[in-house]
Amino acid sequence: MQRTKIKRGQSLIDIVIQGTGSITDLIQTAIINNRSVTDNLSINDQITTGSVVNNDQVMQFISNPPATSISSQSIFEQEKGIGKMKIGINFKIN
Repeated sequence: MQRTKIKRGQSLIDIVIQGTGSITDLIQTAIINNRSVTDNLSINDQITTGSVVNNDQVMQFISNPPATSISSQSIFEQEKGIGKMKIGINFKIN
């Protein structure tokens, strides 16, 4: 078992893959940490993961940790339309 610190944008699935190299321990990791698979994790929280299953995957994620968590705050559509445009910025007059 090892402890992994949560970084911005990471989900429990990311942490399990980063720590073990496989998704197979996802449910076990959720139970051990008293979390739901779909919980939003806080930055700098620590999650305990199982033992390494796929060392090649773990080594790949050491330098480039996955961060696939998407929240409603991270996705927004820019307001459009003539009422939101500003001359010289996003509304060009030639």
